[in-house]
Amino acid sequence: MTDDWAALPEWAPHRLRKTLKNRRIRVSSSESGEYGFLEEIKFQSGLKFVDYGVEGGDLHGFLDQIETSVPEKSIYLIGHSIPNLFPELAKKTRIPILPVSSQPEKTLWIGDAKSYTPLHFDARSSLLAQRSGRKKICLLAPTAFTQLKMFPRDSEQSHCCVSLHGKEMANPEETQFKEAYVFDLSAGETLFIPAFWFHSVRNVTTSVSVHMIWTTETTQEPLPRSAAALIENWYTSRQLYKKTKRTDAGPIPHLIENGEASILDHEYHNAALFGLCSIELLLRYSQEPSTPRAPSEGNLSKLAAEYIRKSDLSPEFIQSFKHEMDQIREAKAGTLSPQTLSQAQASLSVARQMRSRLG
Repeated sequence: MTDDWAALPEWAPHRLRKTLKNRRIRVSSSESGEYGFLEEIKFQSGLKFVDYGVEGGDLHGFLDQIETSVPEKSIYLIGHSIPNLFPELAKKTRIPILPVSSQPEKTLWIGDAKSYTPLHFDARSSLLAQRSGRKKICLLAPTAFTQLKMFPRDSEQSHCCVSLHGKEMANPEETQFKEAYVFDLSAGETLFIPAFWFHSVRNVTTSVSVHMIWTTETTQEPLPRSAAALIENWYTSRQLYKKTKRTDAGPIPHLIENGEASILDHEYHNAALFGLCSIELLLRYSQEPSTPRAPSEGNLSKLAAEYIRKSDLSPEFIQSFKHEMDQIREAKAGTLSPQTLSQAQASLSVARQMRSRLG
């Protein structure tokens, strides 16, 4: 898949030093070697939300340090754009021929043998091409979310999990993850990482990798059925309104449209979850229009009761609304049963009526 790229020896750090002109870069460092996010940090807190630091540095100094010495703390060049920051490498990393129309975002990753990225998922499928050194990668299907401690809903990084410090990479028979896939990726090998699959990465040696993740004009990729339970967390907690056109209704029109599209694709569970997402966000808008975030776990029932008290609602709508609130609670608890067409249509109907009332 990457056989026509630059020869593997050219990707070693000391060879990259000769290929690439010196320039300023952002270098991440971690005393523990972990490069993850802190679960307790909330949106707009103004506090550090990663358990590693990022500082300015120069490329040649970084490459010298990572290959010729053992630093006191781990250092990592994380996700630097190849076309924008390393154009010299652009022609050396031609896009593999795949049945997709969009172009991937290509980023460069260079880290030492201490580096470890905890379990997380991406909303896009990607390829990880190992160019120098070795990595160890663990993949878990989306259904594993029931065994993982996902970050709080209002965390900055809702797609991350509390770190297992590499325990998930052990022999599957020795962990709770019996269906984990663990790969040893050597130079010249490429791994496909499906969208919404949890994955963690550890550098076994000093490592140089190219990550290619596909993007499109829309903000979502068709979800596998096993990932459906993640959608409610992903779209609300990640504040989808940041990625879509800012309107008074924020991401809600987009969520409802995706729900309707999911019905046409016979993905009724996904469609219902899109509707439930919209309902929960609309509750927040009804109370605090300037703060388009999903309600926290503790005040969801309070907001629902307040919405019923303040709104002029028909008995039929109140009954439907209360049913959807029960569905939301089940979705949060991971106990929501597979949704039928009529259930999906009911969720989206309540969402549309709530939106029309907001004007």
